Amino acid sequence: MRRLVAATTSPPSFHAAVASTSRPSSCRRSRRRRSSSSAARTRRCSNSTATRWPNSPARENWRSSRAPATFSRGRANSTRSPNWRPSGSRATSGDPADVTDIQRSRCLCRGELAVELVATPSAEHLDLDAHPLVAHPQNGTRQFPDSEVYVQLGDLDDVEEVLLVHSGQPHPNRGLAFLYGALAALAEREYSISVLFPYVPYSRQDKAFYEGTVNYVRSIFRVLTEHYGVERIYAVDPHFSHREWVQTVPLEVLRAFPLVEQHVEMDDYVVVGPDLGAVERFGVAGFEKERASAVEVELSGELDVAGQDVLVFDDLIATGTTMVEAFHRLKEQGAETVQAAAVHGVLPEGVQRVGDTYDTLYLTNTIASDAATVRVEPLIRGVVAGEQAPSTSDSE
Repeated sequence: MRRLVAATTSPPSFHAAVASTSRPSSCRRSRRRRSSSSAARTRRCSNSTATRWPNSPARENWRSSRAPATFSRGRANSTRSPNWRPSGSRATSGDPADVTDIQRSRCLCRGELAVELVATPSAEHLDLDAHPLVAHPQNGTRQFPDSEVYVQLGDLDDVEEVLLVHSGQPHPNRGLAFLYGALAALAEREYSISVLFPYVPYSRQDKAFYEGTVNYVRSIFRVLTEHYGVERIYAVDPHFSHREWVQTVPLEVLRAFPLVEQHVEMDDYVVVGPDLGAVERFGVAGFEKERASAVEVELSGELDVAGQDVLVFDDLIATGTTMVEAFHRLKEQGAETVQAAAVHGVLPEGVQRVGDTYDTLYLTNTIASDAATVRVEPLIRGVVAGEQAPSTSDSE
């Protein structure tokens, strides 16, 4: 049984089950497919004008239907219902065993529309049976000696839509070169393009921290939508999901905690975050943090964990410093078994530190890692199967 430790600060007001927005709907030009195997087909588009998704009643009804149950902060350890998950979670279509029954061929179907899966090199560790980028016909690699990347699409089926899967680690800069090259090649073929990020590159640069800096991840999204014509972006637990600017991006946030909790080996435990960032993202209790440097932090605050088993949950592990310090603070406050869970293992050395400190570490495979024990492929297959937010045309 999982319980929630009451937060020492007020829960965040931004508790979207899925942060999903889009620009006003417009009639896109008909797209004629180039196909060597069949006659070219024309995609139809509606001439109707849809209500803006960010302010539409359908959007609010959809989000309300998926909003997590609230809890009373007056009860320190309120027992959660079996379906509870941290604020902002998106439920999957069932247990992983159920989701994997979805057809796993490269060309999956969403309703009557076939969807082709393409993976960049950083996402090839995922068990999706997606089309990889093709190696150079002469040297057999996808990178030249001068470190420039070689991008070539394979033979794609005669479909209307492509879902490009790309992870932002490791090698984020080289990864962006592969991402932009693949998008350019897909745009030339005039596919309807969506992008799914198991981990979003530059996700921690989610605002202009100093004079002369930029919101880097937002600029990447603008390139995707405005230059390459990407129609929808999916991301697994992005670090910036609580930011207000997310509402201006056609983004759907996928939550991995429902998958993580199925692996937790404790019978009765409470869920906390290592710092107030987790409080803001997931609505759980957490410590206050003061960072002296990139590898030195100090946590303060008291949590009601004496004599209890605790799961410390956060979106990512970088250096691992905050998670390690949270472990020691919880032990000082009388916690029994203390296990850790994270979605993204950004730095291998940080993952190693956390794994060596905690009794158990549950880590997803959004980034390729030998320490990953939780697979996120069910979330991706759920997207392909059509388990997503309604389109703007549904809001009329």
